[in-house]
Amino acid sequence: MDWSHSPCGPDILVYMATATKPRIQHKGRVTRSVRDAYAEVTTKMITALKGGKIPWHKPWKVSGLEGAPVSLATGKLYRGVNVYLLMLAAMDKGYQSNRWGTYNQMAELAGMVKTTIGGRDKWVSPRLEDGTVDPTSRGVRKGEKSTEIVFWRILKKEERDEKTGKMVLRKIPMLRIFHVYNMDQCSFPEGTRGAKMLAKLADAPEITPKERDEAAEALVADYLENGPSLAHGGSSAHYVPATDHVQMPELDDFDSTAHYLSTLYHELTHSTGHDSRLKRVGISKGTFGPFGSQVYSEEELVAEMGASMLCAIAGIDQAAIFDNSVAYIQSWISKLEQDDKLIIRAAAQAQKAVDKILGTTFQDEDEEGAA
Repeated sequence: MDWSHSPCGPDILVYMATATKPRIQHKGRVTRSVRDAYAEVTTKMITALKGGKIPWHKPWKVSGLEGAPVSLATGKLYRGVNVYLLMLAAMDKGYQSNRWGTYNQMAELAGMVKTTIGGRDKWVSPRLEDGTVDPTSRGVRKGEKSTEIVFWRILKKEERDEKTGKMVLRKIPMLRIFHVYNMDQCSFPEGTRGAKMLAKLADAPEITPKERDEAAEALVADYLENGPSLAHGGSSAHYVPATDHVQMPELDDFDSTAHYLSTLYHELTHSTGHDSRLKRVGISKGTFGPFGSQVYSEEELVAEMGASMLCAIAGIDQAAIFDNSVAYIQSWISKLEQDDKLIIRAAAQAQKAVDKILGTTFQDEDEEGAA
């Protein structure tokens, strides 16, 4: 049996402002009320589900797509719900590149020049030797639309506690929505940094299926060494919280190594909720939920998202082991319509689970995509 989880919200948030405020435009960022942003992200997920797309089921497997979305600013994979927001956009628009960046980043990569016009910064095409403006198309092409991602910034503020009269440190989440573009939406003339980057990516050596499978196994080796026990046998894959044990069928019982690994990733994501690790509601002692309950359903969503993230990092197919039926899709539409915080909350918990498995630490006060 797969045990379940239903986090009430991000651990780090002590206080949350919920008043609706006007949108403030500032250098490509949009600051909105927490409730408004949750609703917008949830609406996108519901729209995808109504279109027959399940965002957390192998979303990166778009024809020709290079892999999970990568930030041009950091060179790292995007995190949390941003993985799904960007992959939905890639599926919808048919992008093959997995590199994303802001308008300014794309302009710089395309060799545009930053200048100040009327007191505002603006990117313009460089001038030729004769003094005329280079007519070559550069940066984000005209008419292209951006994709929105979310970014949390934690503000610390000292306030006087009304009950005790003492000064306490409050942590206030400020949600910003950034607008980013895919490299497929941009023009990078020969000789620019963008063109060189694309050429380097195209020339990268192709990984053999065997090398990919070996790397995918190694991805979780360290976690298993000091994590839950793992045994093989029987016909069921499951995690048992009481004994902190993962049981898997034999590798030969699966259609492929990728099928085996994606199933293992699912169960290992469950195991991160154990009391000795993240102590997640639905897995930790005394918080189990019966099959079909909200607690059970949310933990299954966390496990599916965690498995999909790990598969994306490993570069393997997420096996089609999950229900894709109309009833399954409709059940999630209903759940999301009832709770517009569910998808961001689950994605954040899944990201924490993946971080635990990979041994990743995230100490920055600014947390991209992990609401």
